[in-house]
Amino acid sequence: MDFDLKTTVDDEKIAEIVGEIKKYNIFDFITRVAALNVFPSNQNKCIIFDTLINALLCEDIKSYSSQNIMTAKKFANIISSCSKLNIAKGIDPIEMPFIQRIHFYGNRWVFSGINNSVAFNLQNYLDVLFKQNHNFHPEFVRKASLFFELMLSISTKIVEDLNYSLDTLKHYEEKEIKFSNNYGTLKAINAITFKVSAATNIVGEDVMKEMEVAFGDSNEPKIGTGDNYNFFYHPFLRVSNDEFIVLNPSMLGPFSIYYTLLLAKEYNEHNRLVNLYNNKIFYECKQYLKRLGHVKIKEKDLGFDLINTNNYKEVLMNVANDGILFVRFFCDDAINYKHKEMFSLYKIEVEGIDDRIEKLQKKCLNLLNIKYTN
Repeated sequence: MDFDLKTTVDDEKIAEIVGEIKKYNIFDFITRVAALNVFPSNQNKCIIFDTLINALLCEDIKSYSSQNIMTAKKFANIISSCSKLNIAKGIDPIEMPFIQRIHFYGNRWVFSGINNSVAFNLQNYLDVLFKQNHNFHPEFVRKASLFFELMLSISTKIVEDLNYSLDTLKHYEEKEIKFSNNYGTLKAINAITFKVSAATNIVGEDVMKEMEVAFGDSNEPKIGTGDNYNFFYHPFLRVSNDEFIVLNPSMLGPFSIYYTLLLAKEYNEHNRLVNLYNNKIFYECKQYLKRLGHVKIKEKDLGFDLINTNNYKEVLMNVANDGILFVRFFCDDAINYKHKEMFSLYKIEVEGIDDRIEKLQKKCLNLLNIKYTN
């Protein structure tokens, strides 16, 4: 989202809700909220769950002292009241499959959530890192490989524990939040719960600690735009001595890219990795167009001098035998990459691009013997 849905009314309402929740066991409550994310019909409701979880995590852990367990009816009433917050107006129709397949040393599953093309982006990112021979720093590759092994093992296990597949799931477009019976809720909770020791054995204690969120560790507002909550950068919450939960499984894909980009910076591989990734996406775009029957035109033979830079690329392709397709590809060159913002808008500026487009348009029409009209 690129607009702020926060209101004073929301602030007051969420403060009231948090006050009520303090009468109950906080770890039990947050676990049940996080479990709602793995019900397919709740795919686009994560903005509500994320906002509530963020508000609860903003509080000092000392303010949660109760061990009372909330009833299922009261839990449903509180969650439903959150759906009346102004930020819930940011809920869009579901555009992506609930789960998607990717390949990383075998078939893995990822949750889409409300992220655009998460599987496509992640698969191409993994291909650049591990499948293509780019000779990245070996220690960077080793650490990144272990990190992805953990994250993709987690998302895959959640899917498999819940017996989800592309055959069993359909497109869901329900306005109301989905709640399950006691058995379904317990099954979902078990699916998002993992052993700290097992994860630590893969990535090490320091990395595991980085991924665990702490109460009262954020100075951000309790209600923001829903784009960059603190727990997005620390997606796990330790709920017991050797157990943690995944607060939002659909954030594991974007977080994995974010984390390994930070890791790449430590080994001076950041900019090269981003540029190679952009080139890979541009190549894939051309391949998809080729499958649709558009063949790349040898622009030099026609007198075209196209641009291919780190943040902007061009290509000419045919449209049947009497048309020209001019493809413009804009991408983030990572020069001003904001490491503290996983999701942000990026303004791409190409000098003289407006004049250039008009000139290229005239030249293309000239070749096709079509008169240019402004």
